[in-house]
Amino acid sequence: MNKVIEITVYDTDGNRVTFELPAKVVVCDDCGGEGTVLNESMRGHAYTEQDEEFHDEEFREQYFRRGGCYDVTCPTCKGRNVITVIDRDSYMSPAQKDALKEHDEQQLDRWECAAERRMGA
Repeated sequence: MNKVIEITVYDTDGNRVTFELPAKVVVCDDCGGEGTVLNESMRGHAYTEQDEEFHDEEFREQYFRRGGCYDVTCPTCKGRNVITVIDRDSYMSPAQKDALKEHDEQQLDRWECAAERRMGA
């Protein structure tokens, strides 16, 4: 059975239109297929050898161990290790290709708007 993924785009009248596109299952990029990631509150913090916490052997082991006490279930794959994505290499009808192009453009617009909001623009 071929996998499909649904996308929704807005047409020129602002109506929501749903399309089915070919899909495939891939290893989750966020967790690398492990199903867990470092807790968001700890991401972006780099420990150095001068940090007191880093000298604690138990802390260091848990911090670097996949699935350690500082990891949480991957929010992208929900711990399933894989995600379903659009198979852009598979055959698509002209209508599906147009819908995918529109979907990509609308997604880019949403990301740009979100980035502007975060920057306080």
